[in-house]
Amino acid sequence: MVIGASSAILFLVFVFWLKNRTQEIGILLALGTSKIGILGQILLEALMIGAVAIAVSFPVVPGVSKMTANYLVEQQVQQEKEQELLNEGKVESASLGDSKETVIGVNVTLSSEMMLFDSSCIAIMILFSVGISGIMVVLKNPKDIFSEIS
Repeated sequence: MVIGASSAILFLVFVFWLKNRTQEIGILLALGTSKIGILGQILLEALMIGAVAIAVSFPVVPGVSKMTANYLVEQQVQQEKEQELLNEGKVESASLGDSKETVIGVNVTLSSEMMLFDSSCIAIMILFSVGISGIMVVLKNPKDIFSEIS
């Protein structure tokens, strides 16, 4: 579900990005640049932005994940304490036994397999989004693009 929503948002970002670059695309087409060349340039730019985002995000991920996990553990402990206060004075069945689990700490690591998988998914999402939003470039000729601008 997250991948689907991310792909839809990324697609809309690229549609907006291409819409703002209509004049540039029209000029490149009028100069004889192939539509595949223009799409390749846009794809290369998107992949470079994705690579920078990956390079910035991977060092930050373990710290953010650990903070999030610790927060969730603290919320769970607090919720259990509140539940114990609510259950004070109630008679519990002895057959249930003591099934309490205690979380002492959270260990967050980022494996190379996870990094490769995430990078691959991001690249596929970029390829898909640029490909689908690039239909605008492929279907129009320079004359149509320039008539839209004026």
